Amino acid sequence: MLNSMHFNIFRKESDKKTANVNLIVMAIFSFFALLAAFQLSVDKVHLLEQPNAKLPCSINVVLNCASVMKTPQASLLGFPNSFLGIIGFSIFLFFAISSLMGAKYTKNVIKLLLAGILGAWIFALWLFFDSLYVIQILCPWCLLTTLSTTIVLATLLRISLMDNIFNIKKKHLNNLRSLLRKDYDRLFFASVLVALVILIVAQFGDALIS
Repeated sequence: MLNSMHFNIFRKESDKKTANVNLIVMAIFSFFALLAAFQLSVDKVHLLEQPNAKLPCSINVVLNCASVMKTPQASLLGFPNSFLGIIGFSIFLFFAISSLMGAKYTKNVIKLLLAGILGAWIFALWLFFDSLYVIQILCPWCLLTTLSTTIVLATLLRISLMDNIFNIKKKHLNNLRSLLRKDYDRLFFASVLVALVILIVAQFGDALIS
């Protein structure tokens, strides 16, 4: 009865290894995103103290986090976006590590986490396109955040669907799990990342390394 009420990624022993791999990947990229958010926060404070400071992530005219952080888009809610990243990715890092240690979470908690990371992904993509076509400058740390957010979403979504937190009917669930085992979900997210790289190269070309 207890197991039916909780999200249990280790429900089947045969799925334990796969679930562990997904959680490890989630933990790694949650850490990368957290690191990026922390560094962006530190750099933002540094820029407030010294507006003309040269930051290590300001590589050239195109890859320049200092220029991006000075735009209104970098503080949409009145404070740096990176502050939200520190809070959010700390939660996902804790979830991944605690799940690896055997913690169980209710399906409602997982749905809330999914909604959160989906919102973060949409927000990251919006910032990406805004940087690409409006600001026309890219922030290296922001690119790492976009990459990490995509992978965290992909891993959490995969785990959630395999464990059927949405109570999908058995017939449809078997078809869905078949698609997941063939890695169609990973192909989708990998295609998104490849498309973003292509857009960057198409927009800036040789200016990326000049």
